[in-house]
Amino acid sequence: MSTERLTVAMIAELTKCKLSLVVAFSTVTGYLIFDGGSAGGLWPVAAGVFLLSAGAAALNQYTKRISDAVMARTAGRPLPSGRMTSATAASVAIILLVSGSLLLGFSGLVPFLLGLANVLLYNFIYTGLKKVTALAIIPGALVGAVPP
Repeated sequence: MSTERLTVAMIAELTKCKLSLVVAFSTVTGYLIFDGGSAGGLWPVAAGVFLLSAGAAALNQYTKRISDAVMARTAGRPLPSGRMTSATAASVAIILLVSGSLLLGFSGLVPFLLGLANVLLYNFIYTGLKKVTALAIIPGALVGAVPP
């Protein structure tokens, strides 16, 4: 049995909470500009984007846990350092991704599809390409442009 002790700080680190808040803020800004300043429907979209961003970050750390363990810059993250188990990180990622997707789905098909596409683009295209080519900046820029 695992003696893992989860803390808010560990989950915040796994999900890159500060970055996820910035992504949600950029979504709020884009939403308000597009909608002419009306906040109707804003909070489910903002919360959904925050949860998807946090879930994508957790999934990213889960998939990169082995390579993160051998790099000094990333070895102290929750998974490579052994402070969190892979199963816990995968569970956190799944819960956040499903919750964020549901919130965006209730907001409409387009936000749901954009959110899903962004998670896939970030975790499976950008992350894979960034070690191979500088052209990874193109899908990376798309990932940053979608939330607003």
